[in-house]
Amino acid sequence: MILLTSGCSYTYGDELDSREEAWPFILGKLLNSDKVINKGLVSGSNDFIVRTIIDNIDIVRKEEYFVVCGFTTENRIEAYCTPYDCYMLLKVGREFKKVPNSEIKSLYPKEMSEPYKEELNKVSQDFMKYFSSDTLANLIRKADIIVLLGSFLRFLNIPFLFFNSLTTFNLKDTFMKKKYLADKYFKRIQNLALLGKNYINNPTFDEFTIKNNYPRGSYQKHPLQEAHKKWAEYLNSYIIENKILEVR
Repeated sequence: MILLTSGCSYTYGDELDSREEAWPFILGKLLNSDKVINKGLVSGSNDFIVRTIIDNIDIVRKEEYFVVCGFTTENRIEAYCTPYDCYMLLKVGREFKKVPNSEIKSLYPKEMSEPYKEELNKVSQDFMKYFSSDTLANLIRKADIIVLLGSFLRFLNIPFLFFNSLTTFNLKDTFMKKKYLADKYFKRIQNLALLGKNYINNPTFDEFTIKNNYPRGSYQKHPLQEAHKKWAEYLNSYIIENKILEVR
């Protein structure tokens, strides 16, 4: 079995002494997988998660894969930049970075040459012009992305498990404030139910870490070794209890 994972820094293993201590590698051992492919990226977006899962599945060997994704916050978007043949990661209100096609490494603006910064700013501005930062719209888009990836994997008969690394779909307050949108969009959120036990809305990896008072990193407060180990054990128990790998 090939365990293919993707997500943000919570999947990448940011602030760990070794990336081998991140939950994908621990889960891989618990599942006795032959190979673990961890495409997690610091500040990775939900677009990035979908793209890297699709890009890393060999259709000829599709029966060997098990996909596990930790979806992230809604305010992260990818935009493709043709001149540099790479994706630009935009995190609204924070930073943007280059995401090369061939590797995990990223490049922050402070490390860029002036011509590169100018080009990146142009891409970012053009993209942001058409980006809605409305909370509800972003949540709906996230739900669409999760459902579409799940449908793709089911079409290929590939078992999968999705969870939230950071934010859940707690929509009551949002819909109360945006009642005029509720009837129009609520069904798209409800589509998450189509994923059944293949999607864990709650707890998030972050909530799991907080609730159990597991140690966190000193810089960005990411979960450390104990939290990753326990989260991998939680996912393994969930997979066994709900027969996730018996989909075939």
